[in-house]
Amino acid sequence: KTRLDKEHIRVRKSQQEQAYRCCVQFRAMLEIAKVVYHLSAKRCMYWDKLISNVQKLITAWKESDAKRI
Repeated sequence: KTRLDKEHIRVRKSQQEQAYRCCVQFRAMLEIAKVVYHLSAKRCMYWDKLISNVQKLITAWKESDAKRI
């Protein structure tokens, strides 16, 4: 196992949380854009899938770090 110093761990966790919050915010902006710009359901589903994929990657990143630390 790789040991990381406490400051590095704190920064990584902060980055993970920030990345996840950005996904939540992006999804909210997508909902607004859907109404304001009359985006098609197909386009919204495409972007929502991308956001979901990123959230899964962030979760995997956090789980990987939890195993290493």
